[in-house]
Amino acid sequence: QGAFILASYMMEVSEDYQTAEKLAFESVFILDSIGESTCASKGVNASIAMSPLLSSFGAESLALFAKLLEINSKYKYSILAYDASQAILQFRGNTSRYNALTGT
Repeated sequence: QGAFILASYMMEVSEDYQTAEKLAFESVFILDSIGESTCASKGVNASIAMSPLLSSFGAESLALFAKLLEINSKYKYSILAYDASQAILQFRGNTSRYNALTGT
């Protein structure tokens, strides 16, 4: 959560979009890594375990990362990150936030 907060701060207050993008990536990467390491330590099959990246916070982290990629003109990757965020929201049944991202 610290990387997410710092990325938000760098984007909104400092307007240092390059650093904010790196921090947002760290937030996504850490959430993904936590899922893998937790499964490995408990001997659980990672394909059936729920990753922290699939949480509401994971979707918000991906949306922030996508927004920063868009600001930094990395459109191809921004679209992929937005799509991943939307898929998580749809999976979780969070239709209000999903509709806000898709514009429906």
